[in-house]
Amino acid sequence: MDFSINITTALVSAGASTTLAYLLMKTFFVEKIKSSIKNDYDTRLEKLKGELTTNNTILNSLLISQNHGAQQFQSERIEAIKRFWVQYLKVKNTLSPFTTWDEALTEEEFSSLYSKEWKGNHFVQESFEKIEWNLFLEISNSLDEVEAIRPFLSEKLWFQFFFLKQFSGRVLYLYKTGVENKKIQHWKKDAALLEMVGENLTEEEFRHIQTIRMNSIKTVQSFVEQKILLDISDILTGNIGVEDSFKSALKLVELTKSNF
Repeated sequence: MDFSINITTALVSAGASTTLAYLLMKTFFVEKIKSSIKNDYDTRLEKLKGELTTNNTILNSLLISQNHGAQQFQSERIEAIKRFWVQYLKVKNTLSPFTTWDEALTEEEFSSLYSKEWKGNHFVQESFEKIEWNLFLEISNSLDEVEAIRPFLSEKLWFQFFFLKQFSGRVLYLYKTGVENKKIQHWKKDAALLEMVGENLTEEEFRHIQTIRMNSIKTVQSFVEQKILLDISDILTGNIGVEDSFKSALKLVELTKSNF
């Protein structure tokens, strides 16, 4: 009986020792695995931090470089727009002698300048006869100046200038040759010029040009000017003007009318 108890006690003790040993070994390996995983995680984390730092440094350098380049390009673009505006005013002002009288005379009166129907004074003819052909050269030179800065302008801006150049040159030619031949007609009688204007303006703007009997040259210029100003605003700020060009141009015409 005592022998059986001793064997049982021994087996229990052996089992307990084995279980304890197993638990100790399991704990040891678990902790070792945890430690290994943690070390690997720490290593990977430090590597990732290093990569992020490097990438951030590269990104910051790129952003700084890009921002500097954008600022420099924007400065050059602003300078180009200033030069553009000077040339725009030169071309616009080539028609100043005609716009002055276009504000005062109806189309019928204008076309009667060198006919027996003319009822005005001689100052109109005299002012027209002072117009020189070298104005065509000035218009051409202005186009060359704008072409030189074209990469800094939008195509819409360049096109509006080109249209103004074509319009001004054609009006100048019609009136200059009309004065020399003593047979002048209002520019709206020229089908080719009127068609060109219709292609560049909106339907509403073109209808307005066709219906008014005075001040049509400056009105065309004002429509073009509003398109140019809106495009410049779009280039510099990305914002489009709230008021449409038609209403703005009409306001500009009213403000700039001479008091005859």
